[in-house]
Amino acid sequence: GRFLIEEAGFAIAPPLLGAVERVAGDRSTTALAAAFGFVRNQGDGWVYTIEYLLRTLDELRLTAPAALAEGSARAHVPHGFYLAQARVLGQRTAELHRALATPTEDPAFAPEPITKADLKAWQRAARRQGEAAFKALKQALGKLEGADRDHAQKLLAHRSDCFARIEALSAQPVAAAKTRIHGDYHLGQVLVAQNDFYILDFEGEPARPLAERRAKSSPLKDVAGMLRSFDYAAWTAVTNLAEVHPGSDEIVRSLAEAWRQATVAAFLDAYRETIAGCASYPESEAEADRLLELFLLEKALYEICYEAANRPGWIGIPLKGVTRLLELEATPDG
Repeated sequence: GRFLIEEAGFAIAPPLLGAVERVAGDRSTTALAAAFGFVRNQGDGWVYTIEYLLRTLDELRLTAPAALAEGSARAHVPHGFYLAQARVLGQRTAELHRALATPTEDPAFAPEPITKADLKAWQRAARRQGEAAFKALKQALGKLEGADRDHAQKLLAHRSDCFARIEALSAQPVAAAKTRIHGDYHLGQVLVAQNDFYILDFEGEPARPLAERRAKSSPLKDVAGMLRSFDYAAWTAVTNLAEVHPGSDEIVRSLAEAWRQATVAAFLDAYRETIAGCASYPESEAEADRLLELFLLEKALYEICYEAANRPGWIGIPLKGVTRLLELEATPDG
């Protein structure tokens, strides 16, 4: 917070009022608590999005033509206002990453080139997550039913393809810098305020060690987190509506997928426009796409582990995410 506001001039995070720090014998400090200024808001991005989707999808399921259920939803879904907000969020996310790439003498924040060793480390992290996900999926298989079981079986049959994709995505050099990142970026970490967004909670994933939370990475890891959050929002709305209107499952799924695709496109378009020329974003879109896919795959594999252990009924969300990334949904066997 101090670096973003005082050194980088980032204006869309709550102002830092003060902190309590532990000073070790070697004079290194660890923040124990921090106080930030209050931001008047209309709720966090997750609650705001779920409420929007429940309201809008419920209206559309009644008014959309029957053709929606046959896959033509994209042309009929009027999400203009939300898509404009998604563009603002993409812009603000890129502005955050530009701020974190500000040149500085502080070694904790100074951008550093992405090296071959970094790519290998990211590859190992994704592989570890994959190994854990396949183990968890195999153990959970007997408890899954219907589409979730079908997706699980398909993914288990393509285990080697998953690891091959991870290796391919991290095999080529990337010409960009690594920086500090948000580290736990999703819709719940932004506040909606007057049709704009404030970004908060920069402590990273609480369950991870401090050294890991402070580690520099590609900002595309944050982007992947937000894209996965859009996916969760879409299917959370589908699940909630199915409980109330079980006969509308197919049309609501089609509408939700159309919203997800349009929202991801709007967010990414604005993000790419705003981040262009930043040292931490590759000039080559092919390199950027590979990194983004790597982090999306790692995140979705992590989600499989989490859902298998905590919410088996939700495991279908990351399962669909991984099969989509591996392009398994388009295979001849369905």
